[in-house]
Amino acid sequence: MDKTTVKAIIVDNKRVLLLKVGSGKSRAGLWELPGGTLNDSEDPIAGLIREVSEETNLSIHDISKIKIKNIHKKEGDVTIHVFLAKTNDQNVELDKKHSAFKWVEITNANKDLDNFFNEELNLIREKL
Repeated sequence: MDKTTVKAIIVDNKRVLLLKVGSGKSRAGLWELPGGTLNDSEDPIAGLIREVSEETNLSIHDISKIKIKNIHKKEGDVTIHVFLAKTNDQNVELDKKHSAFKWVEITNANKDLDNFFNEELNLIREKL
């Protein structure tokens, strides 16, 4: 089954917010960007705002699309809308799907994300 997801590279003072996937999840222990699956016919920006709020309780602003990535899997294609966003809030309140969060220098974020968003992080680094 095909699905569409959104991911936010949330930047504050040249640092990026990462969330650690909690136990019992398929990617438990790995770090990821905030975001998730869009609801049926949901606008990507509206979905991004909703997902970030649900996962972190943060408000984001200055949202801009960086790239659309397509992944082909045997269970269906995944389209990922990757956005740059900013926040003025450091008070992260995690949902139950995540066990930890951290703000990392943008130059170090690739290591924690297995280089999956390497191209997008490099584009942002050039803008900052």
